[in-house]
Amino acid sequence: MFRRFVPLLVAASFVLAATITAHASVVITLSPSGGIVNGKPGGTVGWGFTVSNDSASWLWITSSEFINTNRDSSWGTYTDLSFNSIPIAPAVVVGLTPTTLTVPLSLTVPYDPADPKTSTGAGSFLISSSTAYNDMVKGFIRFTYDIYAANPSNLDQTPVSSDSKDVIAGVTTVPEPATYVLLGLGLGGLTLLRRRQNRA
Repeated sequence: MFRRFVPLLVAASFVLAATITAHASVVITLSPSGGIVNGKPGGTVGWGFTVSNDSASWLWITSSEFINTNRDSSWGTYTDLSFNSIPIAPAVVVGLTPTTLTVPLSLTVPYDPADPKTSTGAGSFLISSSTAYNDMVKGFIRFTYDIYAANPSNLDQTPVSSDSKDVIAGVTTVPEPATYVLLGLGLGGLTLLRRRQNRA
């Protein structure tokens, strides 16, 4: 009776080992380094990304999402670009040998979040126009991917398992350079006025 289950147990152990190995060997980093991007209220920013896969499995990135940890959703809107960032879309990374794939951020101008198909990167973030300057939303980008035992470009392949990686990310709002110029002029004017009052 027990002999019937031996092949199933062996197969299950191989699948589990492949899943653990693949997850441990996948590294995803954001560009810019550190994952923090700057923009002005009403503007659109975004991230590029690099995937390193040093496992014996194939990796297929299926989606990304921004998980906001300190602000409500009215701060801005995230649009997933990872699904069309690679010529073989969604993103396919070969893991039979150490493989690294870099996808730079490229937003079409003018950028339309409702039609992101011609843009590449991890994702874009449209900052709400009502967001204050010198504010920040913190969180992380979660990449979801499927793991395959063979090339997933072959349509007859089915994933062995699915997994995800979280990468720290954030968006800060910064004033336009003109704002700093006006602030500097204002402070300079106050300094001159004070000097004149001291002389009088």
